[in-house]
Amino acid sequence: MRYNTKQRELIISFFEKNGDKRFTASQIIENKLIDVGEATVFRYLSALTKEGILRKTQGENAAEYSFAKNECKAHLHLQCTSCGRTEHMDCDFMKDIQNHVENFHRFEIDNLRTVIYGKCSQCRSKENKK
Repeated sequence: MRYNTKQRELIISFFEKNGDKRFTASQIIENKLIDVGEATVFRYLSALTKEGILRKTQGENAAEYSFAKNECKAHLHLQCTSCGRTEHMDCDFMKDIQNHVENFHRFEIDNLRTVIYGKCSQCRSKENKK
């Protein structure tokens, strides 16, 4: 059974207000970004990810969390390993890939947890100028 506690609502509200920004548990705790205890932060980050309210991606050194908008459940994501920017891939080609995976491999893709990592065009352009 899930309870709507004040701490849970504080965490959800914090992530909603910060849109696509990603935070590690350590950043939230050390910078006191949310007024809840350390154990509560870890417990709710895990629970809210399982519920599909938060998205969990792998940052350079630790897991990062962001608010999972409803439309994110319908598409895949690209994440730049240099600047950390996330792009939402809502294109027909990716839908064709999802359909192929589901129909031919009998495997359902979890879009909230599916991230393709690489470098965005801006970061590649900066690197090429060096």
